[in-house]
Amino acid sequence: MIGRREVMKLTKINFFSFVSLDTQNYRVERHNHNTYEINVVVGGSMEVAVDNESFRLFPGDALLWNANSYHYNKLGKDEHAEFVTVHFETDEKISDAMLPVYHQFQREKMHLIRMFISEAKDHGTDSESPALSLLEAIVKMCLCKTEATVFSNDTSALIYGKVMRLMAIHSVRDIPKIQDMADLCGVSATTLKNAFKQQTGKSIKKYYNDLRIQYAKDMLLNGDSTKQVADTLSFSSVPYFLHFFKNNTGMSVREFLSQNK
Repeated sequence: MIGRREVMKLTKINFFSFVSLDTQNYRVERHNHNTYEINVVVGGSMEVAVDNESFRLFPGDALLWNANSYHYNKLGKDEHAEFVTVHFETDEKISDAMLPVYHQFQREKMHLIRMFISEAKDHGTDSESPALSLLEAIVKMCLCKTEATVFSNDTSALIYGKVMRLMAIHSVRDIPKIQDMADLCGVSATTLKNAFKQQTGKSIKKYYNDLRIQYAKDMLLNGDSTKQVADTLSFSSVPYFLHFFKNNTGMSVREFLSQNK
């Protein structure tokens, strides 16, 4: 049985869905599954009831519960919610005393959720997909377990999965350097970069820049100033961030905000 300090492996994703609901008084009828389930809210809010407990979830909130627990999701009047729901299996049972467990992902960790959604949509959720490793990182964070396991196999798919996992457990501002990731994977920097590009069609640098842009957009739409964005994402100055943003999006910050009012 898995407690907080044992190593856990996710063995299978049985179901994945990214749900957007805008229905007044919506409710999924009370039901259960023979697999673990996790819900993570990325927009809006909703109520989730598990057995005899009820939780109000907001953006960044995650709730993980046990197999066979009866549960339902509910939206009140004028509410909407965007959330990820995943059913999964592990190699060993998680202690009943630990579940259900609530976890709040800080803003700098939400890129992990976005990466999981992207990988699950683009590459599926089978055992070869990086989505499985990303979900494992998410679950371990919920269980206060954030260590990453180094892959010993150096195939491009496994190297890519390891890189994504390393990115997942760090905030956007402190993702390890390419050489550091290569050392952790037990391969050369060139092998790592080639494996990543083979799997994604883009370089690690381009992927990381895209990640920073997405994070910057989220902050700007949330009302943060360009200085706050530049500081959070470790840009040396606001002018450099503004140049970086326009160079990677084709529009200025002002134009972006004007288009997304």
